Amino acid sequence: MFEQYYGNTLDASNYGKYWYAAGQGLHFGMDFEAPCGTPVTAIADGVIDQIDNQLFGAAPHNLVIRHDQYGYVSVYGHLHEKVTLLRGQPVKRGEVVAVTGDPDLNCHSRPHLHLEIRSLDYRTAYNPAPLINADWDMLYSLHPSDFSGFAKDLRRPNRWQFNEDQPPTDFNGNAVNNFSQSWPASYRVQPPPITLPATLAQPLNANMPIHLQRLTQTGCCTRPWWTPDSQAVQYLDIQPDQDLASVYQVGLRGGTPTVISASPPAIVAPNGKYEVRVIGNNMTLVELATDKRTNLFTRGAYPRFSPNSTRLLWHIRPADDIPGEIAPRTEIWIADVATGEATLLRTQSGGAVRWLDEDRLLISEIKNYSQDVSLSILTISTKEVQPLIETSFMRSLTVAPGGKYLMYALYFQDKPDASGVFLLETQPGAVPKQLPFFGGWRWRDSSSVLYIPFGETPMSLVLYDITTNSQQQLQVPKFETFRIATADWEVSPDGRHIVFVEGRDHAIWVIDLPVRDWF
Repeated sequence: MFEQYYGNTLDASNYGKYWYAAGQGLHFGMDFEAPCGTPVTAIADGVIDQIDNQLFGAAPHNLVIRHDQYGYVSVYGHLHEKVTLLRGQPVKRGEVVAVTGDPDLNCHSRPHLHLEIRSLDYRTAYNPAPLINADWDMLYSLHPSDFSGFAKDLRRPNRWQFNEDQPPTDFNGNAVNNFSQSWPASYRVQPPPITLPATLAQPLNANMPIHLQRLTQTGCCTRPWWTPDSQAVQYLDIQPDQDLASVYQVGLRGGTPTVISASPPAIVAPNGKYEVRVIGNNMTLVELATDKRTNLFTRGAYPRFSPNSTRLLWHIRPADDIPGEIAPRTEIWIADVATGEATLLRTQSGGAVRWLDEDRLLISEIKNYSQDVSLSILTISTKEVQPLIETSFMRSLTVAPGGKYLMYALYFQDKPDASGVFLLETQPGAVPKQLPFFGGWRWRDSSSVLYIPFGETPMSLVLYDITTNSQQQLQVPKFETFRIATADWEVSPDGRHIVFVEGRDHAIWVIDLPVRDWF
């Protein structure tokens, strides 16, 4: 599985000072998640140049192949064992040269291959993507949008936002991504993922094609989001005379974007009646109709509204939660929107929390130094915690609008046919159901998802109904294909549209889905 791009990634923004300080704070390679022992092949003809040279880090073992004919060396890190090849030995493209390992030495914490491309003198690292013939957008399409893509410098928000435009790394240079203001907020203070109210979207017309429309100019903007009424798209952009990015809004049919507010963006309630804004040093709850303002004592953490907008939820982490290390004690707080009165619900070791509905939270915890995940349900009114499921290598966890179902992917299971996409009802004792598709998805309403079938070219969309186990391929006009960059797409709250960043022109586009009238 393709895990992390090269360059100005979100992980580099959050963990650069721990892991990537020698490389200007950038992630100076690409990461491919794989179980320990997965064969690693040479990406081009070359000669073995270094074996376990500690100057390259990437424990427990590493390998360097020199490619004089191309002017590069390739570096393979986090190998499981010392390679049996010899320095000076020639290798061919595609030849197995090593096997993957885990930097935490246990094969159950962070097993992956770290691949670098450097200059022949080792002083510069380059983006491997242009040198490898792969469909990177398709590979990354399996990721949820919350944790994909690149960090934004709010003073230059459109720089280094795509796989193709990442800067080279000068190992003698200073950090280049220590932004004074960045977005999304750091992992330590990010809000929980959003859970929308239960919804039932209009049925789709299988006989009508989708319609695509570009909303912004070429090269503008990533990570757009919907307004609660589904009638407009918002995003961060900056004008030449501005010092800091602003929040812009453009309607479904395009037109001239308008400035809505300064950055950082507010956290907006699903009902559109409240916002949480950063005002001074405070998180401030604002009732939009009256401009009533209530300071929230979240210690800098961003809160998330409950699906019906009656409560707020946030994490307080005293330190960074660094993969492969003991997680900090995490406090879980809620507050009443009407009063702002806050309550500490729970303290746990690391993990995360998100809304299911107005009275239930989904708690996730990860066993230290492992990929073992446990999910449980915390009922606010009773403070009862009930276990839901325990598993390993869970990815892309999402909650259906209304919180009745979860969907997630499992990788690297002991039995290959046990890997795939799963549906789970949020009731203790529920049994996961493996679904008949593989690809990245987004919820359309409480009982259906839209997904991108993995590996199909060009990209396409399929509607999957979880109640009937039926699928509906959406028609894409022959001359209106689309290509979603860096898993950057979201379905509107009413289920009628999709906003995405087009990988070919780097503009924001909207897909109108072919809805039909209710029966």
